[in-house]
Amino acid sequence: MEAEILRGAKIREAKGIWKQAFGDDDGFIDGYFKRRVPKGHVLGLSADEKLMSMLCTVPMRFKIRGGLIPAALITGVATRPEMRGKGHMAALFEAALPKLRAMGFLMSYLHPEVLGFYEKFGYGYTASCTRCVITRDMLPVMNMKKSMLLEGSRAEKGAQDVYWQAFNRNPCILQRRKKDWRFIMDDVKGDGGGCVLGIDEKSAKAYAVWHGSSGEAKITEAAWEDGDILMDVLQRIFENARTERIDAVLPMKAVELFPTAQIQDFGMSRVIDMQALMQRMRVSADVRIKMKVGIYDGLLRWNDGVFQLVCSNGRAAIRRVEGRAAFECGIEGWAQLLCGYAKPSELIGKGKAAENEHGAAEVLDKIFPKKPCTCFETY
Repeated sequence: MEAEILRGAKIREAKGIWKQAFGDDDGFIDGYFKRRVPKGHVLGLSADEKLMSMLCTVPMRFKIRGGLIPAALITGVATRPEMRGKGHMAALFEAALPKLRAMGFLMSYLHPEVLGFYEKFGYGYTASCTRCVITRDMLPVMNMKKSMLLEGSRAEKGAQDVYWQAFNRNPCILQRRKKDWRFIMDDVKGDGGGCVLGIDEKSAKAYAVWHGSSGEAKITEAAWEDGDILMDVLQRIFENARTERIDAVLPMKAVELFPTAQIQDFGMSRVIDMQALMQRMRVSADVRIKMKVGIYDGLLRWNDGVFQLVCSNGRAAIRRVEGRAAFECGIEGWAQLLCGYAKPSELIGKGKAAENEHGAAEVLDKIFPKKPCTCFETY
């Protein structure tokens, strides 16, 4: 079976599978496909002309090690309920990965419910954000004078300002477009939620977007420059949603603010074209390295093999060579290195790098220092 780009009637079938899998209403699904998924970016697998599995490839840009990388955010991963457990989604993923390269993507990113399923397709655990449960008693007493509940263009503009401030300071992040903001704001209006903006000295310092209404709330994204002001924002969400508990997906730095919360790291990445990706990467100008490295990729042959890694004048590049690598690991490990979730020396002895590679790994630590990825995209 081969993955196909869905069009026409197959798109309608895909929307039906989405609805069965996730329970969203027709309005949300139609809006998502219209605003977030360009034509030609829904892939599916059919049997006897009937669509079995589908997924969406939402174009994004990752900021990785100083370079902007075209990436596919994988969403809507679903199979017909009656056909689950028969290998259709596994077959779709295996067939879809080569298509991502043809579509111009160098990396793929997703927020999975089941981590183990994606590991066998080369996705590495990069934990760009965290899931946590926040209860009202975790917050200090706040007067909510530094937050306001906003709608429409004011919320969109204020939230976007905070997002871009965070973007400019973080090493790895998904870059948004204006139409993404419009979709987010339109979506919360129809779901009983809203956007709360935290203000300090007339400038936006924090925001959170939540879904839900009386008795429940789910924060789908947030960003902040000031943790105290974020607490004020959260307090306002508790009041407006009339709830004692918030389920939240937040950037990794939330761990520092809520040390007693139940935390689950969230996010996986996959390198689609290692050579093209490395050419966009930036390294420290004083780093000069020439080393053979090995990449194991059982699904994408252009990534698999031994490569000469050269770093000089702030740039990095790799090319295929013969011989034995001084350092090697699986493609999922390379995703962790590029996203800053791990550094080379941390992969030694974990099944991703050989035991005798300590010296080479310590050299590579200079190129791939540990800088946890930050991502505010949860759709």
